[in-house]
Amino acid sequence: MNKKRLSYQLTANAYLLPPKLRTISRFMNMSKWVEWAWAILQVYDDLGESQKAAYTFVLDYKELVTELYHVMETVDVVFTKVKKEGLSHTSAKYCKDYIWINLLRKDEIAEGCKRVGRAIRRYINEECALLKSKDECHNITSDIIESTFGVYKSIQPKNKHCGITPIVLALPLYGKVTDSKKRRKIDFKEKMECVRMADIKDWKEMTLLDNWQVRRMLDLKSKKRKTA
Repeated sequence: MNKKRLSYQLTANAYLLPPKLRTISRFMNMSKWVEWAWAILQVYDDLGESQKAAYTFVLDYKELVTELYHVMETVDVVFTKVKKEGLSHTSAKYCKDYIWINLLRKDEIAEGCKRVGRAIRRYINEECALLKSKDECHNITSDIIESTFGVYKSIQPKNKHCGITPIVLALPLYGKVTDSKKRRKIDFKEKMECVRMADIKDWKEMTLLDNWQVRRMLDLKSKKRKTA
């Protein structure tokens, strides 16, 4: 995909290029490429000769694209259902029925899709076994975790060479200070007095990787001194 993007990005066929993936964690949103490839397959016969020649490579992966599209389409429905309503016996039944209809019952669906469908249904059954009653509902969305890491990213140095810094220790605190009542009960003076900078330095040396930005700065300074 990236090779094709580079080949066609300055040509008349660039308007049909696949979406650009995020720089970090790019493999987390490959569904966008699958959606793009599926769309190309649906309109391929209506494209001009130049566009067909440029994007004929998609036809080579038609079976794979079709298989991935069916899986991701089903997964999106399941995700949306349990994210909005939580996991209960009612939502679980809806999801399992949907998977059965879209991935397991159809004869034309590839075996790979069916394996994924069976695996998801097994997982749902395992999670439902943790429900204590028919009316119980578990919140299984990851929004809280993603929000916490979003806060961390906002205070993390923008320079990627810095890597993970000791500011990551603020993550556990964030979950405790989001509620105003909890904040009033925390004795921040006591907490700060019981931790020394030396403790943080020791934790950093034992846990974190080298900070490339600091290493770069020190190496360049040492070379300047040698040159002088």
